[in-house]
Amino acid sequence: MHTRLNQQGYHLLEITLGVALLSIVLLTFAGFFLQAKIFNSDNEERSSAAQLSQEILHIVKKSPYSTDLTIKDWNLLYGADFSSSERFYIEVGEKRYYPDVKIMHADSFNDNLPDDLNLVVVSIQEKEAESYKTVYETFGYKE
Repeated sequence: MHTRLNQQGYHLLEITLGVALLSIVLLTFAGFFLQAKIFNSDNEERSSAAQLSQEILHIVKKSPYSTDLTIKDWNLLYGADFSSSERFYIEVGEKRYYPDVKIMHADSFNDNLPDDLNLVVVSIQEKEAESYKTVYETFGYKE
């Protein structure tokens, strides 16, 4: 006569395989979440730079300047106190952005444009090591 044992639990092998399978699935999803966080962070920085460049373009259009901005001009526009040996920057959150504004006569690019129209190029840069990398650039016209 065979007697059957009452098996009401799980074997160690079944539990180990279940935990291993669950670990593989969770590690796969963890990679997706990490990648999404990096992507979101990059987009947030780019969005901040885009907003900043539009704000600066708007301020420069309303200003009397018709040549590239100097440190003195930045100090007047933003009420800052940068010395002539420093590069002007604006802090957004924990990030420093270094704006660069070029103002050129628009007729130098296209003869059909009026003589009193200026092209304004606002470039937002970040400092990497000892160089600057352009993050965002926007253009506009100023009379």
